[in-house]
Amino acid sequence: MSLVCSLYVAILFFVLTPGILLRLPKNGGKFTVAAVHALVFGLVLYFTHRFVWRLSSSLEGFQEGASTTMPCNAANVGKTNGSGKTCRGTKQTNGTTSYAWAV
Repeated sequence: MSLVCSLYVAILFFVLTPGILLRLPKNGGKFTVAAVHALVFGLVLYFTHRFVWRLSSSLEGFQEGASTTMPCNAANVGKTNGSGKTCRGTKQTNGTTSYAWAV
């Protein structure tokens, strides 16, 4: 998991802690309030995690290994990506070919 995603989850957890941003239900017991807030946290995380992941992937694209935007497949064998690695294909014993970036 990326640093940006981890920070997002931690901040979301803090903000949705009962009494910080809101308290649902207002007159509920300790466990009822905790259960409702856990449900709200899960729903918000479920509907927003893909957006945050895509955003963090674009922000962290400078990391080693993350700059291979071109897929290594049969169409790109012999081509070099942005980090200087070349796409190579290797025949497997079962007749299939596996592709990987190599120096």
